Amino acid sequence: YYSTNRVTKKSDVYSFGVVLLELITGRPPMFAASGERFHIIGWVTPIIARREIHSIADPKLNGQYNVNSMWKVADVALSCTSETADARPRMIDVVNQLKKALEEETCYQQRTDTPSSE
Repeated sequence: YYSTNRVTKKSDVYSFGVVLLELITGRPPMFAASGERFHIIGWVTPIIARREIHSIADPKLNGQYNVNSMWKVADVALSCTSETADARPRMIDVVNQLKKALEEETCYQQRTDTPSSE
């Protein structure tokens, strides 16, 4: 949308990617930290490149998430926010990837919620 001023399916995918980043980080799209203003994409991209998923995860999660499912959601979000529209996935592909991440997270939560037999 930014470069063409037209709303398309791919601009919707971009916006959805931003929303996914908001969900996993607990941060708004634009925020200030250490006296600097950040756009969420510019903030998460280098952290993810360093493979530090725990550094972007919403602190309110208290580490209670499956790292693999968090990576999947982060990867989906970054693919959705690719600068070029052609590089962005179709929404059906995004949904399928998120379903896989949800399945993995659900299994993780069920295992961690099950009391041990001690």
